[in-house]
Amino acid sequence: MSHEVVDAPLIVASILESNLEDTLVSLRGVRIECGLVEIRADRLDAVSVRQAVRAAARPIIVTVRGPLPQGRFDGTIDERRLRLDAALEAGAEFIDVEYDGPFRELARGPHARRVILSHHGAPCEDAALGALWREMADSPAARLKIVPHAQRPAELRAVHDLLVKTRHDRRLCCFASGRAGALSRLLAPAWGSWATYGAARPGRPTAPGQFTVDDLVDVYRVLRIGNRTRRSALLGSSVFGSPSPAMHAVAGADSVLFPVEIDELAEADPILGAGPEFRISALAVTRPFKEEVARRCASLDPMAERAGAVNTVRCTSRGWEGSNTDAPAAIELLARDLVLAGSRVAILGGGGTARAIGSALIVRGAQVTLFVRQVRSAAAAAAAIGATVRPWAERRSAEWDLLVQATPLGTRGEDALEGAPLTGRALLDVVYAAGGTPLTRRAKIAGLIVIDGIDLLVEQGRRQIEILIDASPDRFAMRAAADAWLAARTQQGTPETP
Repeated sequence: MSHEVVDAPLIVASILESNLEDTLVSLRGVRIECGLVEIRADRLDAVSVRQAVRAAARPIIVTVRGPLPQGRFDGTIDERRLRLDAALEAGAEFIDVEYDGPFRELARGPHARRVILSHHGAPCEDAALGALWREMADSPAARLKIVPHAQRPAELRAVHDLLVKTRHDRRLCCFASGRAGALSRLLAPAWGSWATYGAARPGRPTAPGQFTVDDLVDVYRVLRIGNRTRRSALLGSSVFGSPSPAMHAVAGADSVLFPVEIDELAEADPILGAGPEFRISALAVTRPFKEEVARRCASLDPMAERAGAVNTVRCTSRGWEGSNTDAPAAIELLARDLVLAGSRVAILGGGGTARAIGSALIVRGAQVTLFVRQVRSAAAAAAAIGATVRPWAERRSAEWDLLVQATPLGTRGEDALEGAPLTGRALLDVVYAAGGTPLTRRAKIAGLIVIDGIDLLVEQGRRQIEILIDASPDRFAMRAAADAWLAARTQQGTPETP
């Protein structure tokens, strides 16, 4: 049994189940691309640990993390030690023990070459990580793992810098936890980490911010990201539930779309550009930043300029070049079944997507009304594109040929019309959900022409990819990727937010 650190980085599949039977099921399903499997034995007894390790067909790490917030083990120190001893006896490749925990001495004992010495929760700052590394580097442990907690994406530079400085050692695995740390989980192998960890099954994360192994392998291709990989960022306040990166992955190019979830646009500034840490040169933009990003662009395509909103940006030496693919995608889908000229269109919402689609419809001769909660603040923007504005409460009694649902309603099972009759001819709902939203399901029963959020996402995404990476993806492959991504999460339950 070899304990040498290999040069090539690994994906570690992490499993946390409540009993031996489920642990064995998860072990059998681990993908071949995973060089190691971590059994989080927080909820298993020593006998189960021994049986699981012996039944595994590949090298195993056994970790007993506890108590909360890092782990879920709530027994005594002696009971925890029994699980680690059982793992070693059964032939586990490694056990993971905390640098600041009760079993730190195992990293200097006779089993040191079978120990991963780890630390979790340090500030994601250069000084803190540097000091921690210097303390841990003296250990004879086989491998080291440092997982700081990031508050802002800018802090991830500290992870990059530490990995670059310690590449000579080849023992360090490092990425940041938390929502802001998600990007480092995807880039850690490219930065020099010996591994990144992923949940073996959708809906079964073993730590906040963890992606699934399937996503690490198929969507983000983390072991193949290199200096020439074209890197784009999906910016929004809620993007970890988006299938856009999965659709991007089937474009057939050496490229990747990273989800970057932020609350304010300025949070993303430090990770944009062509620096050595991130090399992000293009953006896919979603709620609520489409208008703000448009104001920061040095140039806009005609549709983005008319709507005052962008969803696609190329970051160039001349500044940001903004485009809007929402509107042309919507028009292409709608024009297949509808005569748009003269149509009465009711649009729910007054944000960037609503205005972009409304503007394009008006150019085609449609009569557009925006139904909004704040009539006064929306009036000027609506007038700029030639639309009228009505109060939100009037949407239920409005007469229309085409209804465009352009708010987030439906994301959590809401009906944007609250059950009001659907008397028009067609519905376009920008919200996507496996099986459709309540509104799209009602519209299909009522016999309306229905274009759902996935239809729109695929068509605008296809156009977006052409701009971002000069590729021409197949829309059917993109639709299949989106459907599969959403179905996996629906079947297994909603994963924890990174």
